[in-house]
Amino acid sequence: MTKKTIVASALIFALFMSVNQVQAVDVSAKSAAKSVVAASELMSDQMNLLQNPNVTIRPSRTINAKVKILNTRYLIAPGDNLAVSVYGEPDFNQPDILVRPDGFASIDPFGEMAVAGYSVEDLTQLLKEKLGDYLVKPKVSLKLNNMHAAKIYITGAVQKPGLYEPDNGPNKTATEFRQTAEPTVASVIANVGGIKLNADLRNIKITNNETGREESVDLMKMIEGGDSSQDIYLSSGDSVYVPELTSGAQINDKDFLLISSSSIAPADFPVRVMGAVFRPGVYNIKSNSPGINSALAFSEGFSPDANRKTVLVQRTTSSGNISKIFVNPQKNDIVLRPNDTILVSDMNVSSIARVTRFISDIIEPVRRASDTTNTWFDVFDPTRRYKNFR
Repeated sequence: MTKKTIVASALIFALFMSVNQVQAVDVSAKSAAKSVVAASELMSDQMNLLQNPNVTIRPSRTINAKVKILNTRYLIAPGDNLAVSVYGEPDFNQPDILVRPDGFASIDPFGEMAVAGYSVEDLTQLLKEKLGDYLVKPKVSLKLNNMHAAKIYITGAVQKPGLYEPDNGPNKTATEFRQTAEPTVASVIANVGGIKLNADLRNIKITNNETGREESVDLMKMIEGGDSSQDIYLSSGDSVYVPELTSGAQINDKDFLLISSSSIAPADFPVRVMGAVFRPGVYNIKSNSPGINSALAFSEGFSPDANRKTVLVQRTTSSGNISKIFVNPQKNDIVLRPNDTILVSDMNVSSIARVTRFISDIIEPVRRASDTTNTWFDVFDPTRRYKNFR
């Protein structure tokens, strides 16, 4: 190999390496640029959300959806206890300020101030501006000593609709309050006795009364596959509406078993057992064991003359009709629904007896009509029945 060939090869190799390095630098630069843009967008979204709770933010895959809430800032409300301190000015410190039911508080030296509905940051800024008339560039600190209990309203297909207040205990400090688990949709529903078993869990609506923001959640996704992003956190002022299934809609047995075994279902539901059993009556069977044999066990089982192979279950559908299901409970332990009626017939009711009862049902109206006619004739001719005996 000549000297010129060696030099040429070295130059080609050096040129190849430099091109690869440039490409690598270009790719790294592009990745870094994308990371910077993503971080910038995320920070911009968070700043916009703090300044305007109604703003719609871009979805982010880096934030767990479970922390999503409808009101991003804590708002001062009646029952809160505040402390105001001014750095270097102890005369302006006020360690115990109660927010009264009317939303006002007495703050020196301003007297009565409407503070309910302000965030801590906004009220701090307002106090700085007001103290600017007394001090030069005051440094104001506002702290929450005690916080009011969250008020969450829940309506619709739940056992106990109305106002729900989490038990945060009396005089709980802000630190202790933050250490308490925040209420979620599922925990609030569970604490009001659970859902009604005709609830539409796929279309639950949540509205925050302060911001007007709305959210829809599908708790069936959480029950079926553990999707915790549907079980969002609630804050004071949120309203939860659980709709009922539309007329004619039915929950299949698989979904019903999943729902009835979950923590948001009621502990039990009523069914009626009638006929050839030892103890007929209405029984509350466990939601996590809703089979027909559970109901028959409550009634202490079949009587000796019961027809054990054919039991009738009557069920009122969501449209108001009554459906009839014939089942052999020894072979098929069907899933019951709230307010089902179980009818156990008597084996001694023979075919001849059923025919006799059918004929009697036909003759009875004729007999009653005849009695009515004779009664009217007796009114106008009281002695007619005795004429043959004169």
